[in-house]
Amino acid sequence: MANLKEIFKRRKRNADEHEHSDAINMKIFKTNAQEHFAIEETNLGQSEKIITELEEESEKWFDIEELSQSNLLSKNKFDKLADKLPSKTNCKKLDLIYSSFNHGFSLQTLYRRSRSWALRTEALDEITPSILVISDFEDNVFGAFSTSLPKIRSHRFIGTGESFVFTLKPKLTIYSWSERNEYFMNCGKDYLTIGGSNKSKTLNETEQLGTALWIDDDLKFGRSMKCETFNSDILSSEEDFKIAEVELWTFK
Repeated sequence: MANLKEIFKRRKRNADEHEHSDAINMKIFKTNAQEHFAIEETNLGQSEKIITELEEESEKWFDIEELSQSNLLSKNKFDKLADKLPSKTNCKKLDLIYSSFNHGFSLQTLYRRSRSWALRTEALDEITPSILVISDFEDNVFGAFSTSLPKIRSHRFIGTGESFVFTLKPKLTIYSWSERNEYFMNCGKDYLTIGGSNKSKTLNETEQLGTALWIDDDLKFGRSMKCETFNSDILSSEEDFKIAEVELWTFK
């Protein structure tokens, strides 16, 4: 009987030792598994970071070969605008639609060349972004980015909140949409305006809010006022200015 009890004790002790050993092995397995998954997550996180960085770098790429044709928009100046441009312009080629130096001073010519470009490329003008760049005789350079090509819409504003106005010279300043109104771009037969303000609003007795940019049919004269659409200051050297040169760019 004593031998039988001893046998049971040994078996129970062996079973306890096996159970303890299994518990240790399971703990080691779990620890190794956790370490493995932690390493995998770290590697995955690093891979995702690298991919994101590469994607961001590729998104900033533009084909700017045609900038060599510009008198107003150098590579350096364009690079200053590039970070503000929406994603739909990424990896696109800059295309010069109109230049007053090459095509003469005429708003109608600008409209006509814009329409011809859209027909030739089968682009939808109201969702095709454009950059209007202007210089005055005081050597200031300024303009507007619009999410639409200029097209006569006398009684309707076009564009979206990705639009903005800017100055490039004497210094870079970008004015984004203020969300106060949606007066982005209005194209009439004898004018083009960017931005707008409610006529009743004034800053003080001497300053009144108006369009960020207005140019006439002959592209001789323009006006820039403090504007509610972009919460922008005057873009040109003076509120009323003489136009020295105009360029219209798009992306394809």
